[in-house]
Amino acid sequence: MEGMPQREPVKPFSCRFHDLRHTAVSRMLNAGVPIAKVAKIVGWSPATMVRMAARYGHFSLNELRGAVESISGAGIEAGSLVKSPVPEERGESGRPN
Repeated sequence: MEGMPQREPVKPFSCRFHDLRHTAVSRMLNAGVPIAKVAKIVGWSPATMVRMAARYGHFSLNELRGAVESISGAGIEAGSLVKSPVPEERGESGRPN
């Protein structure tokens, strides 16, 4: 057609099934889907789940910071003593061993 600019030929899009799988797993993990559910969906064994979590779980600095901050000030008042949930063994004197 006259007056239409020439377009460069469009290159075909190259995408492997593995690329789609990787993207889906990464997006599910980043959306907060538990790793056990993702493993079930994609068919990972329990042993593979641990290895793949490290490979596919891309965490941003803000996500890591949020994980650490989630335990800061977890309802423990300043100056209070935090006791072990495991009772101490007591000797004959009644005092802790």
